[in-house]
Amino acid sequence: MNKEAEQNVQKALHAKADLPEALQLKQKIEIARNLQSLATKVEQEPANQEARTDLQKNIAAAAQLKWANPDAVTTLARAQSAIGDHAAALKTIDKAVAIDPKSDPAQKLRQTILLKPLRTRNQTWKIENGKAKRARRIVPLHIANGQYPADFSRC
Repeated sequence: MNKEAEQNVQKALHAKADLPEALQLKQKIEIARNLQSLATKVEQEPANQEARTDLQKNIAAAAQLKWANPDAVTTLARAQSAIGDHAAALKTIDKAVAIDPKSDPAQKLRQTILLKPLRTRNQTWKIENGKAKRARRIVPLHIANGQYPADFSRC
């Protein structure tokens, strides 16, 4: 997270300890920092159930907040992807790209997420020749131009 923002929050809280905006920003900074470290841990140790549970709790807390910082939203998407929720991660990273279309980390993460399998009701989809088809085995889902399977109701 941005060190300058943290310093400004600390200054504001030092001047007035119960300033609601500063307290809320401090909470967001702490959640974003936790998401970042826990996502790294889960990516490095996918079988670590304690880290996965902690990450899921932090994701739930982060989902309740409104974010304006594209880096924080990107961190949330990375965390969602780390626990395997690629569909939610894709929606979240699209929000980060909407906030800052030139955000290189958000664009790179979006491309990474698009290469992951997308599961819906125990089915895996892939795009072939511009059409969605059920995959017989888990394969990367390459989505061109943000196209998704047209009919998820039969999944």
